[in-house]
Amino acid sequence: MLKWEKKIVKEERTLPYSLRYEIQYDKKDLLEFSQKIESIPGVEILSMGKSLEVIKDLGNAKMVCDRYNLDKLVGTHAIGHARMATESGVDIKSAPPFLGLSF
Repeated sequence: MLKWEKKIVKEERTLPYSLRYEIQYDKKDLLEFSQKIESIPGVEILSMGKSLEVIKDLGNAKMVCDRYNLDKLVGTHAIGHARMATESGVDIKSAPPFLGLSF
């Protein structure tokens, strides 16, 4: 068990390969925290922050909307991207949009 696991506020498992966590963590150590998470084999952070959530998956718009209850989200902006990467890895983590680490 990870020593910072107690800071998990909410956990959702939409699919076998897709986990969503809401985590409370000291903002000053965010880079260290994200590096610890991504050091776990098979784990990659696709979205991190308070004002933007990146959701990546396969399927048409209706399937993805239904799977993640996107029609229940509240906000002013949404961006859809309908293709996978063609020159890098052809998988979910290599497809746009990408998380820009600003910390």
